[in-house]
Amino acid sequence: MSGQMFKPFDGKMEYPAMEERILAWWAEHRIFDKLRAQLAERPIWSFIDGPITANNAMGVHHAWGRTYKDMYCRYKAMKGFNQRWQNGFDCQGLWVEVEVERALGFDSKRDIETFGLAEFSRACRARVDEYAERITRQSIRMGHWMQWYHEDGHPASYFTLDDNNIEHIWHFLKACDDRKWLYRGHRSMPWCWRCGTSLSQHELVDSYQEQTDPSCFFRCRVGGREDEYFLVWTTTPWTLTANTALALHPEAEYAKAVLDGAHYYLMKSLVATVLPPEAEVVETVKGEDLIGLPFHGPLEDLPAQREVNRTTVAWEMVSDEEGTGIVHIAPGCGAEDYQLGQELDLAIIVPIDENGYFTDDIGPLAATHVRDSAEGVRRELESRGVLFRWEDYTHRYPFCWRCKTPLVFRLADEWFISADEIRAPMKRAAATVQWVPEYSGLLMQDWLDNMGDWCISRRRFWGLPLPFYCCGNCDHINVIGSTAELRERAVDPALVDDLPELHRPWIDEIEITCERCGEAARRVTEVGDCWLDAGIVPFSTLNYLPEHRGIEGTIRSERGPEAERDKASVASPGPESTWESWSPADWITEMREQIRLWFYSQLFMSVTLYDQSPFKAVLTYEEMRDENGEPFSKSGDNAIAVEDATARMGADVMRWQYAGAPLNMVFRFGYGPAEEVTRKMLRLWNVYAFFVTYANLPDCPPISTAAPVTDRSELDRWVLSRMHQLIRHCNDRMDHFDSAAVVRETERFIDVLSTWYVRRSRRRFWKSGDDADKQSAIQTLYEVLVTMSRLIAPILPFSAEELYRSLVPPVDASAPESVHLCAYPEASGELIDQDLMDDMDDLMLVIELGRSARNEARMKVRQPAIRLLVQPASSRQGRTIERMRSQVLEELNVKDLELVDSEDAFRGYAVKPVFSKWGPRFGKRLNAVRQALETLDGDETGALVAGGEVLTLEVEGERVDLSPEELEVERVDADGLSVTSDFGCTVAIDTTVTRDLLLEGLMRDFVRHVQNLRKEADFNVDDRITLYYEADGDLAEAIDTHADYIRTETLSTALRDEPVPGDVHSGELRLGEHVARIGVLK
Repeated sequence: MSGQMFKPFDGKMEYPAMEERILAWWAEHRIFDKLRAQLAERPIWSFIDGPITANNAMGVHHAWGRTYKDMYCRYKAMKGFNQRWQNGFDCQGLWVEVEVERALGFDSKRDIETFGLAEFSRACRARVDEYAERITRQSIRMGHWMQWYHEDGHPASYFTLDDNNIEHIWHFLKACDDRKWLYRGHRSMPWCWRCGTSLSQHELVDSYQEQTDPSCFFRCRVGGREDEYFLVWTTTPWTLTANTALALHPEAEYAKAVLDGAHYYLMKSLVATVLPPEAEVVETVKGEDLIGLPFHGPLEDLPAQREVNRTTVAWEMVSDEEGTGIVHIAPGCGAEDYQLGQELDLAIIVPIDENGYFTDDIGPLAATHVRDSAEGVRRELESRGVLFRWEDYTHRYPFCWRCKTPLVFRLADEWFISADEIRAPMKRAAATVQWVPEYSGLLMQDWLDNMGDWCISRRRFWGLPLPFYCCGNCDHINVIGSTAELRERAVDPALVDDLPELHRPWIDEIEITCERCGEAARRVTEVGDCWLDAGIVPFSTLNYLPEHRGIEGTIRSERGPEAERDKASVASPGPESTWESWSPADWITEMREQIRLWFYSQLFMSVTLYDQSPFKAVLTYEEMRDENGEPFSKSGDNAIAVEDATARMGADVMRWQYAGAPLNMVFRFGYGPAEEVTRKMLRLWNVYAFFVTYANLPDCPPISTAAPVTDRSELDRWVLSRMHQLIRHCNDRMDHFDSAAVVRETERFIDVLSTWYVRRSRRRFWKSGDDADKQSAIQTLYEVLVTMSRLIAPILPFSAEELYRSLVPPVDASAPESVHLCAYPEASGELIDQDLMDDMDDLMLVIELGRSARNEARMKVRQPAIRLLVQPASSRQGRTIERMRSQVLEELNVKDLELVDSEDAFRGYAVKPVFSKWGPRFGKRLNAVRQALETLDGDETGALVAGGEVLTLEVEGERVDLSPEELEVERVDADGLSVTSDFGCTVAIDTTVTRDLLLEGLMRDFVRHVQNLRKEADFNVDDRITLYYEADGDLAEAIDTHADYIRTETLSTALRDEPVPGDVHSGELRLGEHVARIGVLK
């Protein structure tokens, strides 16, 4: 072997530059393509990528989840599994529409209609194309491996806007219709007036935010009674325009209170919080006695309300925690109100249109927007004399998940899929899934228990065209299940042939023949819930439909300008690429919120189509925040763009943070934590730097000449045992999708590799080239580093490649050219020596405790200590420490080691008064008694009292007996010892420093300074030097006494006590009062 065989390391890793270099090398050598070819005939591991929405650039929170995907896919590839490697883009729905509206300066749906639906759809598609390409570039920079492009350069990802995806959803909806699950419902729905559409239950769950709104207390006169009123409270004053009833709890007690001559009914328990002190309760009645009474509504003279007959109704949902215990009911403006209205056949008023404006029959408020209505409602209530109190109220209120507009509830006709029949099958299917963390499965079961019918329609434009054709003649709903059926039933099949794509407005032109009456029927204008788009991908990306199986591409691939891209929506890793061979997916992952979104929609659609879960295992993770625990803002001060993060900290540093994040906790990400990660990762590179420093020396033995493992040193066998234990752990944890445990254990191993193995082996590397022990050390460390490159490859693909390429090609030209073409390490049980690892753990524990004792005594390790006392936790540990005595002495720089079986060897006693007992007994004599106690030997006294004996003192000529209850006994470190304990082991270091020890400590500080000067001068580790020094006093004596040792340690051929020449690299050493001038010359 010759010098400079391995790539040197200068002590600092520039991750961004290194990663860019590796990316270029991967591309040039087509490493990913070689991996796919290598795995083509191997067993299948199926992963489905949850489609990222192509409406904005990827954020660091997206990069977190996508790193999990890449990491486990890489792991499974190294385990020898064939995969699909297909990325996905979600392309339709409010995500995209709202961003395009903003870009075009639109404020409402009416602006879209004025602009033109065809142009708007093209703008949406263009935005998808733009951001799909940007996300692709970002993902590649993060080291994410997918088949990003076909050979011809077209995207290979699937796009949910493709006709293939749409047709699969049509097939699903047809199946729902066949089961009689599909229906059009008239319900009060959460409604976004800005987007002009309803939202579904699963979109509402995490949409609540704290908001302060006006609330009001108002009074409704009891019909036929003068000066008697129901006192009512609402947090949504605008809904008073739709009031048709008041609800009371039939079992509650209601008070009739007099205030200013008027009588008010309200729940008795709430009187004190609502009415002023001067109000007087004159009667108490049960709620049931107030049911069925007529009342005058607060705005009953509005045109919309004139025909309403109002009465009080019973409702057990009425709360006694706030308000008045009387609830205003507006079935047209609330889901619970609507349900109650349906049960009791209450009148329904819908006061606002789809854009949030009051309708013409709301009188003076007509054409007022609901967001601006508060003052108008207040004015109307005051003018009618029914306003009791108006005040602000802070509560949690739902917002549109996309545009962040406060929602309202509005009665609307929407399309639903009934959940009644499918609930139990879904719960059974979900129970077969491995959920990580386990509580995710419980959350899914809870969601399935409480889910309502799925509202699948949206009154928007850019989305799945619902294939529902309503006949205007017979009202029959025709459901189309494919484009083939659409063409077959079209009034004009040529229009279907000419469709550029299955989107509005083009598909709106198609009419079909009603299957019931034969008349022409047109498609409904609604588009589908975007979670239909994502939920069908386990089927659409593998051509589930019989007429599509085996066909590369979709129907539109033969007719539209997007034909080449549409091929991407069908995975085609090989001739065996069928839905049966790749389903169900072995694993998927997304944030926990996807339990009620993507995971739910997949499960719903899969159980409907083939009564089985579409996935076997699911990994969920929590929310990401900045390093201070604050939510990330897209444009705020704490925003971090992916491009900025990769350019500043590097993708591998990001990936290590991501992989180490606990799945069940909020993850804090930022540049501060990145610095800590970089510091930890540098330890591995420093080990590599140590290796190449000696491996590149001219006399270094060839890597392949080391002895068998069984013949190597105990230290070598230990580090190999620890490494194989780590390998076993990493395989197990990666198989269970627990990368955080992998990160923790890998960091621990690298720490002991650096701070123990390398440090304990340093002198072995200094030996001559043909020394067998040196050969063993070189080979062992080489094996560890190469194995580590493979072990970290799934998480740190760039660093692993850099490490592997630096170590392997110079030694083995026949090895795989990339670490990612290698197999993941497998543990060798024969090399795992548990007894040896336990022994070494005991040794390291004693050394750690010894260093802690030194720190407490402020005694530097370079200052030799006279002795170390150890009380082992067990006899086995004691035998280990005795066997490894020399290593303990060397590591802790002590002259002698003594094993003891009792803490009496290094702990004494301190005896103190129990003042609570002494005060009453001795009074003014207390100080005299205490002084007498302090004159006694603490150890003898403590032992006596600890043994339960009475202590006798003589105080001012009198005998004083002290019982053990009157004395407090503590164990304290003996004089001259510093003591620490942990895990049942106690260590004490003698802090006595003799003259000889003082000189030796000065010498060690001197040697350390010389070694630092060698590094500063950039000398090679094997360079011989002439050492100049100017010193006096104790330091000069220390140098003279230990001259031979200094020559050996510093590779000095000459030690000269003379002024340092001017052309010699030099420095000054200060040790307390000692000052020396030192120079080194090669």
